[in-house]
Amino acid sequence: MFTTSSLSLQERSPLGFSAGQVLALAEGQQSASFGWLQTPGFAYGPESGAGQVTTRTSAAGAASFARADVQRSQPNCHDQVRVPVSVALATAGGALDESFAVELIAETADEAAVTELVPSAELKGTFAFVPGTLGGRRFARLEINLRFRPDGSAGYLLAGIESGDPAGGSVSYQALPLACWGNIPSISSRACGD
Repeated sequence: MFTTSSLSLQERSPLGFSAGQVLALAEGQQSASFGWLQTPGFAYGPESGAGQVTTRTSAAGAASFARADVQRSQPNCHDQVRVPVSVALATAGGALDESFAVELIAETADEAAVTELVPSAELKGTFAFVPGTLGGRRFARLEINLRFRPDGSAGYLLAGIESGDPAGGSVSYQALPLACWGNIPSISSRACGD
């Protein structure tokens, strides 16, 4: 749980850095090479092998400072600087061509992160699993994780695969790695939620 307060881009946050510093890490266009990952038993396309990903990030609203409620939050939740941004992510072969609004989050001055869950039905690119490869499972969502640092960006993509009967409340979930690029010390999804 967090308590938020407004923060101008130039204002120094209680963490010692400004929202403008956070935005500067991510703003603009960044490109990276990567390899599509293959997992036995799963096949997807239209891209495979070596790939190129481009992200474009721009400010989309007023920044804020979010203070973690130590009494009600998980132990891994920390104070954050948050900047609403618009992100466009596209791969060179057209598999992904996604745009979304999300919060750019930073706990330190030298790294900011974005995590977005895009329902598979809302994907604009041509990414799809080969018919029959999922069996009784379904591709539920794409998880996009981006990290921005002074020395460049990094990211990873996961496909959320569900199986079971949602109506009966019995569903299992598998996060299938699709791609990663850059230096990512620890691959983890959201550290803590609101």
